[in-house]
Amino acid sequence: MSDQYLLYRLLNIANYGDDMKTDTMIAIGLINERAAIGDLSMEKLAARYYVSQPAVSRFIKKLGYRSFTAFKADLALSQYVMRQRNPSAEGADPGEALMTMADDMAKAAACIRDLDPARVEVMLDRFSDYGSIIFLGSQLAMSIIYLLQLRLTAMGKSAYAFSSHSMQKKMIGEAKEDDLVIFISLQERWYGGLGEKRARACRGHTVLWTVKDHHEDEEAFDDVIHIGQIEEQNMGYHVLMGYVMTLYRTLHG
Repeated sequence: MSDQYLLYRLLNIANYGDDMKTDTMIAIGLINERAAIGDLSMEKLAARYYVSQPAVSRFIKKLGYRSFTAFKADLALSQYVMRQRNPSAEGADPGEALMTMADDMAKAAACIRDLDPARVEVMLDRFSDYGSIIFLGSQLAMSIIYLLQLRLTAMGKSAYAFSSHSMQKKMIGEAKEDDLVIFISLQERWYGGLGEKRARACRGHTVLWTVKDHHEDEEAFDDVIHIGQIEEQNMGYHVLMGYVMTLYRTLHG
């Protein structure tokens, strides 16, 4: 099965790896060479980034590929998908961009101010009840979750955040009754990748975070948290950031 998120995985390895580790160097090399990935061989990659061909082969296998050809095909696909989701456009005027961002943040702040504190309290109770907490959502949603993940880890919890569909499906399938599994659905960009059947089949305690008044799959979850109400299509991530920071500040004291 093709992995359209492969480029994201490489970025994570490069971002969080040790600069002395071979895997980090291979990930950086593949990111650098992706524009001409079709012509890249293991021999060229190994020579340019001072690693061995067996190390490249092991790296590819760690990511679930049997051949470099299949890996390259998915890397090209991943680059194409990223471009489609983030199309190039003429840049906005900096002053205009600042005003737009200030307006967006003000709207998100209004959503947070109107949020019932009980919707924060219920998640604090769930965090207290469970030692293992799994967040599932889009790449951007998981980047927002990261600070909360660090706080929960500092509290002694086992907290994970997954955006790769393959890892999400794996974690849903392996979740136990003492796991808290949080699905984040913003603008339906991500949630459709898993569907309510997987939520129903999950053995962990499932929670849906949504910005919709009524999500069509609410009955599939043990808890549904409406983290804010949005009137505009692109406000979901702003609201998520506000909700996450509210949880973080409450936990941090």
